[in-house]
Amino acid sequence: FYRGYAGNHTVVRILKRADGYYVQFTGTVDIKPVKPAKKSEVGLDFGVVAPIADSDGRLHKAKRYAKLQAKKLARIQRSISRSKDGSNRLKAKRRKLAKVHLKIARQRDRFIHKLTSKYVSEYQCIAIEDTKVKNMVRAPKAKAGDNGAFLPNGASAKAGLNKSLHDVAIGKTKQYLEMKSKASQREFKKVPAPHTSQGCSQCGYYSERFRPSQAVFQCLNCGHSDNADTNASSVIRNIAFKGLVLKPYSASSEEVKDVDRAIVREKKRQPSKTRKSKKGSGGKTSPAINPFRQSEESEGRKIRANPEIQSTKDFELWQELKPNPSESPKRRSQNRSAQNDLNIGSQLGFWDIAGENTA
Repeated sequence: FYRGYAGNHTVVRILKRADGYYVQFTGTVDIKPVKPAKKSEVGLDFGVVAPIADSDGRLHKAKRYAKLQAKKLARIQRSISRSKDGSNRLKAKRRKLAKVHLKIARQRDRFIHKLTSKYVSEYQCIAIEDTKVKNMVRAPKAKAGDNGAFLPNGASAKAGLNKSLHDVAIGKTKQYLEMKSKASQREFKKVPAPHTSQGCSQCGYYSERFRPSQAVFQCLNCGHSDNADTNASSVIRNIAFKGLVLKPYSASSEEVKDVDRAIVREKKRQPSKTRKSKKGSGGKTSPAINPFRQSEESEGRKIRANPEIQSTKDFELWQELKPNPSESPKRRSQNRSAQNDLNIGSQLGFWDIAGENTA
């Protein structure tokens, strides 16, 4: 009761959470006047890499709060599996696990509240795509083979994607956006989801070939290029507020072949991988070095810098007698004496330039 509360109390609830009990008061209060929006309209696209991408080019990347606590959750769950049923330690570990899950939920809610409040206060008209999270996280159907065994259907990869979709909480973000838009007297629209990620925001055509990768959008009709999430949010905005209608793009076989050739040429033009240069080199980069070639070049530098090696035969003996860190002290002393014999033989001229024995 240390917080000031203005209004009539109608409902009082006692809530039990993992970290204790809370009292919740519900009543009627006067609505504050809504501030006018700074901008007119915006389209929002939801995803995994960027939970929200808007039509103004901003990509908001959220932390995967459940992924950050995954190791801690696994450790507590392993400890629970080793505990005795009905023991006090088992109850304490379960309370500890519930507190970690509560912390994850609160961190996620805090991020969503901040982000949705920002968009509702900044824009007068908000448009999103009408997707159903239940359909997005549906498990793939099993594929039966000819011999009665089941074929790989990508269920393992889809399970990881579903976990990421639940972690970014797309459904709750949409719910908060709609609730706050109505409370702040903003215009809120939902756009049908099909082909919004494959359509062009400039010409209105859509095709699967417009997405050469997950993050790149390249229109083959008008040449428009942009980030895939930013383009999808622009398509959502244009459909909702500017009357854009998506049309399928049909390319002839010759055009498809030309595009494939252009993609191959672009891949060939891409430079090889580079590595960061050492400090003090002026920020320049150098080509990636083959470790085998690097070892051969360094070995050659050692050979050229060694005055004891004067011929091919000397080099072969030096390869056999060069020090080995893993050999015993006795073996190392024997090699050292053989190396001295090699030095004496080179000085007295027992080996000629061709590497033949002249003694």
